[in-house]
Amino acid sequence: AGGVGTALLQLGKLAGLEMYGTASKHNHELVSALGATPIDYRTEDFVARIRSLTGDGVDVVFDPIGG
Repeated sequence: AGGVGTALLQLGKLAGLEMYGTASKHNHELVSALGATPIDYRTEDFVARIRSLTGDGVDVVFDPIGG
């Protein structure tokens, strides 16, 4: 629910992209409202969840950590 991730989800929603966002459970509603499928990074295996949702993976990943 950081500023950069929120801005990217807003832009992606405007562009009609299929999006997935990692967030803690209490931020899932926000991620959904921004047009992405939320994935709980505390309890789910992100890679396994993406594979189950997409079958083939994704084209682009944005990781804002490390700044």
